[in-house]
Amino acid sequence: MSDFMMSQVQGLLGKVADDIDKMNRSTASQGDMLLGAINDLAANIFATQAILVAMLRDRTVDGPKVKA
Repeated sequence: MSDFMMSQVQGLLGKVADDIDKMNRSTASQGDMLLGAINDLAANIFATQAILVAMLRDRTVDGPKVKA
């Protein structure tokens, strides 16, 4: 293989490596964003549960009505 062809292959491999690196960074960023959203959702669920516990302390709950 000539030096010119080797340099072309090397250049193309460099571009592929750059593209793979960009994909990796994008995937990591999306994963971080997804974990942040899950964290926010969990915090909201815990806050809602705390509010319900505080509200239900002073009230009685009719089990069959809740199940219905």
